[in-house]
Amino acid sequence: MTMAVGAIPVDSRWIGYDGYFGGYVVGLLVDAAAAASTYRLSSISVNFVSRILVDAVEIDVERVHRGRSTELLRLVLWQDGRIRVHATAELLRAPTPEVAPHTWVRSREPADPPVEDIGLGRDHLPFDDLIEMRLAAPPRIDAGTTSWVRFRPGVSETGLVTGEAVVAALLDMPTPGLFGVPDPPAFVPSIDYTVHFGPGAPEEPREWVRLDHATAWVTAHHCVDEVTAWNADGQVLATVRQTRSIRWEPR
Repeated sequence: MTMAVGAIPVDSRWIGYDGYFGGYVVGLLVDAAAAASTYRLSSISVNFVSRILVDAVEIDVERVHRGRSTELLRLVLWQDGRIRVHATAELLRAPTPEVAPHTWVRSREPADPPVEDIGLGRDHLPFDDLIEMRLAAPPRIDAGTTSWVRFRPGVSETGLVTGEAVVAALLDMPTPGLFGVPDPPAFVPSIDYTVHFGPGAPEEPREWVRLDHATAWVTAHHCVDEVTAWNADGQVLATVRQTRSIRWEPR
């Protein structure tokens, strides 16, 4: 049963290398899934089949299953009459007030971002006017790296509705490790993008969010990146694992 069909407001500040920034597109899908259910979003798996132009989009939401404890939604993002993105969202029934929301959440010692700005390890992109990011070290593929991100002071509207959507977008911010090799690619667009959210529904993050990033593997044409997001108190917000296509500079 299709639950929602319609145009989705888009924010042109979220432009990336070649169209809309992938993390922002995931955020739009997260907002659509959250609006279609009273259950709590647990995860979303997104598959990009075409680039998203800087233009209007529509999202269809279909309920595949709803039970006493889980719900499964299928989402499709359209643009110019073509399907650009497929997604599935898993939602869990929220605990009743008398039940503890969770018994354990992975955490780490809170840490402040570096004072010195060493750059992003890549070219400036339009969405960087929204987001401030500081790297602890330059990107590399043979070891994990850490960065901190937040909306720049003065940014009042993020272009997304829910805290989950904002976190899903921020997870895509770390500079890929491939940009640390001597001859980096031109860009590395997302092919798939799977987010698992922590048990607490996050408010829209305004403080620094720590992102621990690692490259799992790289071939000549594809790579897989993993990122964990932590809030200011050191509790895990969400994790993402994504496959990227590698677009090399013409030789």
